[in-house]
Amino acid sequence: MKQRLFLLLTLFLVKSIGFAQKMTDAEFSTRNSYEQAAAVLAQVMNNPQAKKVVLAGILSGTYVDESVQISDLMNPTKSKAYINNRYLGDVPATSFANEFNRVLASGQYPGSDKIVTNRNLVNDLIATKARVYFPYSEQYAKDANFSGNFTYTFYDMQNEDTNSGLVTKDGRTFTTVKVDEAYTLANPTLIVTIFEGDPTTESGAGSGVTSGPGTVTPRGGDNPVDCSQPPLRMDVYIEHFRFESQWDGIFKGGPEFYVGRGDIQYNSNGTQITSSSALSNRISFRRGDKNTWKHVSTLWDPRWEFVLGNFEELEQHCFVYEDDDQSSTTIGFTGGYKVDAKIPKVGIGVEQSISGTTSHTRHSDDDLIFIQQWDRCWFINTNTTDQGLGMFAGRAARGVGGNNAVKLTMRITPW
Repeated sequence: MKQRLFLLLTLFLVKSIGFAQKMTDAEFSTRNSYEQAAAVLAQVMNNPQAKKVVLAGILSGTYVDESVQISDLMNPTKSKAYINNRYLGDVPATSFANEFNRVLASGQYPGSDKIVTNRNLVNDLIATKARVYFPYSEQYAKDANFSGNFTYTFYDMQNEDTNSGLVTKDGRTFTTVKVDEAYTLANPTLIVTIFEGDPTTESGAGSGVTSGPGTVTPRGGDNPVDCSQPPLRMDVYIEHFRFESQWDGIFKGGPEFYVGRGDIQYNSNGTQITSSSALSNRISFRRGDKNTWKHVSTLWDPRWEFVLGNFEELEQHCFVYEDDDQSSTTIGFTGGYKVDAKIPKVGIGVEQSISGTTSHTRHSDDDLIFIQQWDRCWFINTNTTDQGLGMFAGRAARGVGGNNAVKLTMRITPW
């Protein structure tokens, strides 16, 4: 028994050390700064005016994902989150910064005798784009006069799903609790975590092609109809978007999706993809948006046309993946019309895949959700009929179903 316990302890220590070694020095430093900031924040929020400044910044809606950056809180006179902020009332926007600096200088905050002290804390928080994130805020704070008790925690740069947190009832004695998704749904929680950006539109070219045989079948079938049918020119918009599972852990906030298209060219035999270009749209959501159709109205293709002898865009690829800004991974794009895959490993019910692929480099270590190849006429003819994923606002839902369903509707604007 002693030998078994020793072996188990050894394995635990090896795993723990191995896991810790994956963090860089910069990540360790950021993790410690976020822990200290969460503890200082727990003390600062006992000040009613400082508390109102935090909530006013979040409620301003400056950022999609119900948060306010530390840079806003510490420099409110230069922040769009606080200029003409109606939630502040008569409270000075500088109330939080003044109280944060006072508490930090005093060293009187929970765990101050154990937490690693960063003497350049505020500057490092701003440099790492730290934010105060309030998941599911719509359940708790309709205005900046929220009087409940918060739990305070931070992202430790490794575990997106859980961490310890601090909660108090009297402002003096703090209790340690486990914070995870279920906890934040039931208890108002403020998380010091990284800001990953709001929606942007980016374009980029294909970064390479992998070799290998394969055949590409358009989504419309082996014998698509005459693609010269009207509209010959059209803009295509992603009109509504819906996700039915959380693609990030609670400590990373709401999901951010890239939705894009690729103009695919094949070799003379039609067996391999030789090049691809793409236009991508980044769409951010709150966690509370899950299972809700959200209106996004973002341009997917500014000019999909068919002019015989000039522009014969018979089909295009539509792809969706969930983005993580913290690392860089090459994502492979396959010719299969419907693929539900994981990056970096495959294994979530691939419906159809193909060996001919082209790659794009994006900043992500998350999930490639689907790629669909759409024949132009099939796309036009099916945009107002159910394709198996239901309808919304008179348009076909496109994407993938199942437990991790991600769906979107498309708006066609002829010109």
